[in-house]
Amino acid sequence: MNHLKISLGVTIALFAFLLYAQSISFDYAYDDGTVTKDNQLTKRGLAAVPTILKTDYWYGLGETLRGPVYRPASLIFFAIEWQLFPDNPHAFHLINVLLYAITCWLLFIVLCNLFSKQNLILPFVCTLLFVAHPIHTEVVANIKSADELLCFLFALFSIFLFLRANEKGDNLILFLATICYFISLCSKEIGISFLLIIPLLLYVFTSINLKRLMMIACILLAATGAFLLIRCKVLEAVPSINLSSPINNSLIAASNFISQKTTAIYILLRYALLLVFPHPLSCDYSFAQIPIHSTSDILALFAIIFYAAIAIYALLTIRKKSIFSFAILFYLITIAPVANIFLIIGSPMAERFLYIPSLGFCMGITLLLIQVTKTNTKMMKDTNKKATLRQFISIHPKLFIVIFIIVGLYSIKTIARSQDWRDNTSLFGHDIMVSDKSARLHYLWGNTLLNKLYIEERNADKKVVYLDQSIHEFQAAVRIFPLDIAYRDMARCYSLRGDEDNAIVSFQKLRKLNHYLDTSDAYNMSASFHNVGIQYLQKKQFEEALEMMDSALVLNPNSLESHNDKGSVLAALTRRNEAIREFQKVIAMNPKFGKAYKNIGINFASMNDFPMALNYFIKASECDTLDADNYKYIATIYQALGDAAKAKFNFDKAASLSGR
Repeated sequence: MNHLKISLGVTIALFAFLLYAQSISFDYAYDDGTVTKDNQLTKRGLAAVPTILKTDYWYGLGETLRGPVYRPASLIFFAIEWQLFPDNPHAFHLINVLLYAITCWLLFIVLCNLFSKQNLILPFVCTLLFVAHPIHTEVVANIKSADELLCFLFALFSIFLFLRANEKGDNLILFLATICYFISLCSKEIGISFLLIIPLLLYVFTSINLKRLMMIACILLAATGAFLLIRCKVLEAVPSINLSSPINNSLIAASNFISQKTTAIYILLRYALLLVFPHPLSCDYSFAQIPIHSTSDILALFAIIFYAAIAIYALLTIRKKSIFSFAILFYLITIAPVANIFLIIGSPMAERFLYIPSLGFCMGITLLLIQVTKTNTKMMKDTNKKATLRQFISIHPKLFIVIFIIVGLYSIKTIARSQDWRDNTSLFGHDIMVSDKSARLHYLWGNTLLNKLYIEERNADKKVVYLDQSIHEFQAAVRIFPLDIAYRDMARCYSLRGDEDNAIVSFQKLRKLNHYLDTSDAYNMSASFHNVGIQYLQKKQFEEALEMMDSALVLNPNSLESHNDKGSVLAALTRRNEAIREFQKVIAMNPKFGKAYKNIGINFASMNDFPMALNYFIKASECDTLDADNYKYIATIYQALGDAAKAKFNFDKAASLSGR
């Protein structure tokens, strides 16, 4: 490899590393926990590899999140990371940055091979734009997005090896290229786009004959088929993702097929705009950040025309082996799996989805800038080995002035955006101002205020402020979409504020969504319902009291006091048999609970069943030997049964206990 190529490659890798080096000090953010500290499978390290190979992507999270996603290569990578650096987000961020730097270096090498008949200007400029583009911030700064990094890295390795295999006719290299493609598929599903990209690339950039091209296409197809068969076998018992709710993908809310696909194409226009002008950026575009569009919307209509035009142009001119057409097709093919056109996925839009497709954009922009600045890509072909980096740049002053301006602006935005990914407080606090119509993001910000800022704050007044801000965010979330978890955490906030009335209102709405609180919160909320139920009972508002006791028991079905007091409410409603059954539940849980025996005795006495009443009052006195009321009730029953001696004995016993 010549000196200039080495210098440019090192420059690319070093620039990529330094651009994101600050993220090494960052904490977990967004969904990082799903593949690290919250994932019981990856936390087992290398011991988890056999299980990872035969289970779905979310298996390590238990039953909280399951779905037909199979990415064993990514999970094995996370398991190895945890094995080496357990619960160390800084090490994980460092590895992400290194992966990005290596990917960018390899991209430059691959582009050099593709443009081997020209000088290094096109590979260098294209890679430089790719490195600096702010749209990649989510992928590099988000630990979980290492799956995107791995997918593209192994796809590039595959391309590099296929080019080498075609050049040398070496079947071993061909086999290694296929293995790299297979690992790319196993890292993330978007790798399947290289089933088309690799043959197209070989057609455009090499003189490969049709027979060999078809052979490579068949090899790729066989590898893809093998992956899909394994995936189907592993996922056959995994529940499907629920796509009936629009909370994850707002396209589900479209009233018909036409508006759904029109909105999907409008989102593709937003992708294109973000590539040109990457601001503002957000970690979340879920319901209802992106409104549903119809074909009568001007922007949606423009999007349809724009994408149809570039697709037709690329397809008509690719036969001439046009590089610009290849750039367009690379973008369209790699974005197709996540475009919600052919298949509705779990998200309407995400910046990470542009990571690989952005290469097509960078390639196209590079070609346009070279043409506009009239840069001669043939100029230094014969002097590449002798030129220095400074000479290389100085020979193309117009182009590099423009490039350095663009890369400088991109870098400023990338560094600024990276800061938002420092932790959840920074990320959600910033992005809620960008995606203010997202129910999920309002919830995530409210949850961060409640479970981090409120808990860590020591000042009592500031803690109240955080609680109020949390409530505000949860209210904003449920106004957009009735999120069960938002009602749950809102109930908790009100409870912490001492506002039991609003806590109960929030929980009642939660119950209607068939969702309940976690164990620790459930017991606290159960106590709140029970206390309010007692207040209703004292006010003789028996129906309301019964509702509160039922709510308390839903949250804590083993509460003796709630069952006992529910029995008292039923007795007050003269529903004697139901009351007795409720008190008997208490006795079944605790045979020494004297109040339950006494309450059963009172109900049998009210029904004039004195023998049964006497039996339960005696059992109550055996449990609570110092309770004078038990002996009064026994005396009264004996009196009613005509046994004056026993009645007097128990009255005297009650009097002696009362006088103590």
